[in-house]
Amino acid sequence: MSWNDHLELAAWLTTNYQQEVGGMIRFQDIYNNAMEFFVPPHLTPSKKMLSRMITSLFPESKRTVVFTDYVKYSCCIDLVERSKISTEDTPVLIPNECKAGKDSLGHLMITCPTLDVVNGKIVTCTLYFGKTTCLMIRGASLKIHQQIDFTQNAVDGLVYLCENLKLCKGRRCDEKYLASENEVKEDWSRLYSKNEIDKRVRSGACKIIAPWTTREELCTVCRLLRYRKRKAEEEEEDACIVPDIETSEDNKMTPVERPSMELEPNGTVADSPEVILTANADAETDKLLKAVTISDVPERFNILLESQLRNNEKEKDPRHRRWNQDIINLCLNLYSKSPSAYQELKSSGFLTLPSKRLLQYYKNSVKEHQKNVDGNLPLMVRSKKTKDK
Repeated sequence: MSWNDHLELAAWLTTNYQQEVGGMIRFQDIYNNAMEFFVPPHLTPSKKMLSRMITSLFPESKRTVVFTDYVKYSCCIDLVERSKISTEDTPVLIPNECKAGKDSLGHLMITCPTLDVVNGKIVTCTLYFGKTTCLMIRGASLKIHQQIDFTQNAVDGLVYLCENLKLCKGRRCDEKYLASENEVKEDWSRLYSKNEIDKRVRSGACKIIAPWTTREELCTVCRLLRYRKRKAEEEEEDACIVPDIETSEDNKMTPVERPSMELEPNGTVADSPEVILTANADAETDKLLKAVTISDVPERFNILLESQLRNNEKEKDPRHRRWNQDIINLCLNLYSKSPSAYQELKSSGFLTLPSKRLLQYYKNSVKEHQKNVDGNLPLMVRSKKTKDK
């Protein structure tokens, strides 16, 4: 379903159903009503899409299974159908926090505040009732093509929809981040916690509204922008580039000269702010490593120390880093168990570790094959016997 189809379904749900403590309604009844309403040319929603939309719009409502006359039903708790109110007997009431008025064409419009605050201003959503119902928020116009009459249920439902619109907030950034020409940097906060400001960056072509069926507060354009940013950073970090070399007149390749190193007579590193290396940089680096490594510690500790010293040389490009196989194995095990914990350790600054992209290369290089495991068969038999009981 497209974004317009999602909006049509969300408007239909909020104008016909509402949250109520102690209420319960069968999910199949909601689906049957939706099938009766959404006829061609409208796209009929699937049960999976309807279930995800109900969970997103009515977060306090929960799904449960009820047995009635030996028949199992899937029901939505704390959700009921709106009662039908006649506009002839009862006038339509506008919520106190909203403002009603008319546009230049004489169409009724209702302005509703949201709970989001951007750059110190409360974000508002405007409803237009005319031949087609329209929602206007942050410059984006969202049209609802289904015919919605101006009734109390329609007003209450659409106001609830405006308050629960999922706005695209972009990706987080720090205060020093410089936005490009195609990006917009904003300060986001909530209405009841204005002091907790969150720095974020959106794309200049942002869709304003994020899909209801996703957990992230990102539209499709901003999600694509974040993916490209991450991919560019990882490729820049892990790209394999040949070290700088100089070609002499006789076409022989010689290493570039680097600052040399000085050692004290007792074998310790000289207490100098600068480490000077000669043309034989590899040999001098080995001398430095022998001077700082300890012989009474495990061998793997020296491997870790050597890896940190070599990959943290001054002015060394991250793309020139090389890793010991033991370091790769350790990082791959940590990343497989918890990618978020590995990323937190990597970004802490205590250790310089391989990027996630490099670990994924190693992980994907192992080909998996189908095979019967002898220990699985008794476990499956035991599980089947337990279910039969």
